[in-house]
Amino acid sequence: MRLSILALLLFVCPALAQDTAVKDPPIAIGGCPAGTDFEAAGYSIRAVKVESPFGFLPWIASAMGKARSQISHLQGNPYKKAEVDKAQDDVSNVGFLPDSPDQRVILDLMVTSVENCSGKQLDLNFWMLSSQIAPVLSGTFESGTQEKTSPQTSAGLDALKDKFKISPSAGYNRTDRLYAGGSAQYDMTTGQFPLGKFRIDGIGSTSMHNLEAALSGAYDAATGWLAHSQWELNYQSNSEPAVDSRLGQNRLAVQYSAVSRTPILVRFGMSLEGGNLQSTPPSNVPVASNTITSTGYGSLKFFLGTTGRWQKTDNVSLGRAVPFNTFSGSYGVELGSTNSGSDLSWIKHVADFADDLTVPVGDHRWVDVDTHLTGGFIQVRSAVPQAALFFGGNRQSSFISGNDWAIASEPFIRSISANRLAATTAGFGGTRFISFNSTVSLATWRFPLVPAEVTSDKSFSKQLQDAFTTSTNLLDVGYQTQDPHYLALISNLPEVQTLLTSLKTAVTASQKAATPQTASLYMACLSPIRRALVRVTDAQKHKGQAQYSEVVELTQGATGHPEQENWLSKIQVACVNELNAQVNDATIAGPAGELDTLHSTMKGDIAAIDPVASHARAQAEMMFPKATLNTLLYQVNLFSLSPVLVFDVAHLGPAPSALGTRYAVGGGVRMDLVSHVNFTLGYAANPKRLANEGKGALFFSMGLNNLF
Repeated sequence: MRLSILALLLFVCPALAQDTAVKDPPIAIGGCPAGTDFEAAGYSIRAVKVESPFGFLPWIASAMGKARSQISHLQGNPYKKAEVDKAQDDVSNVGFLPDSPDQRVILDLMVTSVENCSGKQLDLNFWMLSSQIAPVLSGTFESGTQEKTSPQTSAGLDALKDKFKISPSAGYNRTDRLYAGGSAQYDMTTGQFPLGKFRIDGIGSTSMHNLEAALSGAYDAATGWLAHSQWELNYQSNSEPAVDSRLGQNRLAVQYSAVSRTPILVRFGMSLEGGNLQSTPPSNVPVASNTITSTGYGSLKFFLGTTGRWQKTDNVSLGRAVPFNTFSGSYGVELGSTNSGSDLSWIKHVADFADDLTVPVGDHRWVDVDTHLTGGFIQVRSAVPQAALFFGGNRQSSFISGNDWAIASEPFIRSISANRLAATTAGFGGTRFISFNSTVSLATWRFPLVPAEVTSDKSFSKQLQDAFTTSTNLLDVGYQTQDPHYLALISNLPEVQTLLTSLKTAVTASQKAATPQTASLYMACLSPIRRALVRVTDAQKHKGQAQYSEVVELTQGATGHPEQENWLSKIQVACVNELNAQVNDATIAGPAGELDTLHSTMKGDIAAIDPVASHARAQAEMMFPKATLNTLLYQVNLFSLSPVLVFDVAHLGPAPSALGTRYAVGGGVRMDLVSHVNFTLGYAANPKRLANEGKGALFFSMGLNNLF
């Protein structure tokens, strides 16, 4: 589908705001003369299509089919603008997004076009991009990586409830040999504390197995500095080879982690775990005296870090691809014991720093530079399990459970097979390490997720920015409704309703004695009272943006137009200044005076709300979703093939450089087919190898997306 001029129907809204729409008429492309009144020219509709870049997802394909069925009656009929406008609404109202348990910024983007005009017939196309972006978690390092390989997850399109998601995987390295497995995940309807998700991951081969099962929950707070919290109960069992030996672990862990709100994302957490660690060291390698080969253990882990993304999120960023950078810095400490009491046997420290820089070099082409610097050391107080020492190789391992926060915990080097960087002067396994890894890739052959014809139009960025401005303003209002002064204001609504009812009763009773001169004054007084009663009743039923609008209409009128609405002020004028000035009724003066006093208090509460603070919070909340949207629109590809260059250096100690330092230099190719599969294949040479080490190592991994 080629789109040279665009018509956009755009909805952008926070979870606590109402939808906002900007609609333009369909545009003429692909042989259709611009500026034509197709209805007046007598055109008929040859075909009607509904398309989405995420149509490969079964539930999105189902929504597309539903949308097509609702507008299929247009096919074969004369083109009528009113019916096409209604069809736009029908398509947008279908609902392409699954329900999400957490707070998201929701985006529905529609591009409508007419094309292939010939013989007084044309094709009518509706192109739909729906997304729901997590405002805080979209700013993490892990989320930035996910946007490129699994945009449907970043867009919130796979957040399905009560449904299994199964994703097979496979790979190869010399230690593990050819292995296969996958991940199965079931998201429960609750989606909150205490239960939300069940996940099981497993891979296995003839030489190893790794099984992990987890039950987790999460909570997103609408207010406060703590934005996202999650917990996990996790069981893991693994057994893997390591230089003519084996390492194994069986353990149960409970983990809690949280992330703060913008502008600086601070992450922290802890986990408590227990189980057993096993190892069978090579017979010709000594075991340090303070090392235990197999033992039960317990440990307490604490971890802290910061993460974020830098990306230009002003008006320019919504009009073209811009460089972006994600980063992460984490520190973790493990307090471990091999005794049943509170004795501390060892203390493990790890620090991990990661940075991913993406620079666009063309239409949906970019250079990606990913770097990691990781280090760690172990303080042995009495004894440490051998399987808790550091072992290096071309398999990555994490200090904590889960996929939302990755803290590397071992030296990673792609020229040596998993667990084969193990020799130190103290024996088998290290007590300290440092490693540096760099990966450079260039998206060469690609098919964009969003057609360039859509994003390159000169009107696209402006309308997109207008929609985000509207969304930010709505979110601004949402934060104002959380201000203590606003909460104090709405606490007065029941009393306002009582006084309005009393005033209405008094005016109605007094109206019986109306004269021809005062009859119209009574009517003028009762009218705003009735309107105010409707507003105050609705305001007590509603929340958020709807309630805010009703309170504003009740107390101060539209912004910049106080003469509109402002019912309590109009009551004061009509009932006190005009009516009661003539009739001088004490039963009217009493409730009217109390209502005026309460109105003054409420106006003081509104004036005390800090709009600068709420607007700053709204802008900060929208920063990461705007950056994520830029990536989805201008950089993510449905298919891409990228050459990859790798460089690693790692040192495992205690050992001199000749024994403990290794390098990796190599390359490969990465293929991503967003709808189905991604794989990486490459080779890294080992230029500084020991006698028993290979010249290098082949690395291969493959993952299949959700099959159901």
